[in-house]
Amino acid sequence: MQVLSSHPWSQPAWARTSWADDVSLQQATTFTLKAEGRYTPIDGGTMYGVTQAVYDDYRDSVGLPEQSVALITMDEVLNIMRGLYWTPAACDKLPTKIGIAHFDFAYNHGAHGANVVLQGVLGVVQDGIIGPESIHAVVAAEQINLLEKYLNARRDWYRADTAQTEYLKGWLNRVDALQAYLAGIP
Repeated sequence: MQVLSSHPWSQPAWARTSWADDVSLQQATTFTLKAEGRYTPIDGGTMYGVTQAVYDDYRDSVGLPEQSVALITMDEVLNIMRGLYWTPAACDKLPTKIGIAHFDFAYNHGAHGANVVLQGVLGVVQDGIIGPESIHAVVAAEQINLLEKYLNARRDWYRADTAQTEYLKGWLNRVDALQAYLAGIP
């Protein structure tokens, strides 16, 4: 398969411009990797929150044979984190704490859905794309208040997902842990 240079993970994570210098991304992945944990057999196998299906797509896109997600490297995890979640959720364009909170939600349940929830909190068009209007609204908002509203909207989103109530306590604990983590970031 030909790898397209525009594919979100066409370059190694550490080779990308500013990855090593991007403190917000490092802070976000530190929290999220800890929250995701290690291998679980859920969804055909999940390692660090990467499902077997996502890993298969990733390996196929970079011309590598499929293998068990239990063998995923940290570079591959970071490529997937950046390519499917950090960049599509525009976390690099948001203030640090909102960017970290937004990344964790996007990684946990998808960039589009996290984008729609954030846009709802901001009172802008909920198209699932964090563009100039959404970014301006985030930057213009009082950050502590926005973060509190966004984390509460995330909690409400989890509570509304009645099809997966077995995970509710863990998801709410994750948001609480994220809130505590963010309190320690200047």
